Amino acid sequence: MSRNTWFFFTLIISPIIHLSQVASQCGGFAIKRDDKLVLYRITLNTYWTRIRFPKHYPDQRVPQFGKLIGRTHDRTYSLYRLGTRLNAGITQYIETGETRGLASEGNSPSVLDSFTGSAITRGEGTSTTRAFLDSNHTVVSAVARIIPSPDWFVGVDSFQLCIDGDWIDSVTVELDPLDAGTNEGLTFTSLMQRTWPQSLAYRITSRYPGHPAASFNYPNLPRLPPIATLTFTKVRKLLDPYPDPRFHLTFFSAIVIFPVEGVHIGQGLPRGRC
Repeated sequence: MSRNTWFFFTLIISPIIHLSQVASQCGGFAIKRDDKLVLYRITLNTYWTRIRFPKHYPDQRVPQFGKLIGRTHDRTYSLYRLGTRLNAGITQYIETGETRGLASEGNSPSVLDSFTGSAITRGEGTSTTRAFLDSNHTVVSAVARIIPSPDWFVGVDSFQLCIDGDWIDSVTVELDPLDAGTNEGLTFTSLMQRTWPQSLAYRITSRYPGHPAASFNYPNLPRLPPIATLTFTKVRKLLDPYPDPRFHLTFFSAIVIFPVEGVHIGQGLPRGRC
């Protein structure tokens, strides 16, 4: 075999072998041509200022928000749910910022994409990330812990981005503070006092908890001003998706695989209307 022929053979065959290995790891590429992936930009804006929330505004510790932790998933998965006792992985993150307890959840067949946004190191700021969804995983959940606080956070639970068979172009969700139900504290800087047994997670309002010492107790307000918002903006559809969207395939005289950095994708193949 001539040197030129061997070079051409390597150019064609080696990437195909690589592609075959990726296919075997991800379960193959048997996907219908009408299946689609969609990429969304996810933006957390926070508004914890002295003007909006003057009561007990922390002076000794800088008000801030932990990193944004999220999943795109189907209806069988829950990152958190109000009215239930939250699992150890999510409560550990809310209380301490530790995320190792959540790591294994990204491998669930119910989860397509596990994403992270940077922490916001002051009360007012922005964190932006991106995430993939598909026809089987059309909802998104995300949380960011409130610092300082006993066990408070902001987030969305199973927010639907596919309506009547169409992906939403852009939507903004106003966020209230939420209580994980693991700590008795009423103020931002309360000492840790474990709730036993663990309580149900709930939404904090201007009148609940009703104790006058509570940091978010503003009984003269019908509701709290939003402490944060999450905005979901459709970036683009991928018309020819693959089981693992970390790999983007470009066909010319050979097949080349480019990983999209910073994205962890769980299992699951796109199906359905969106």
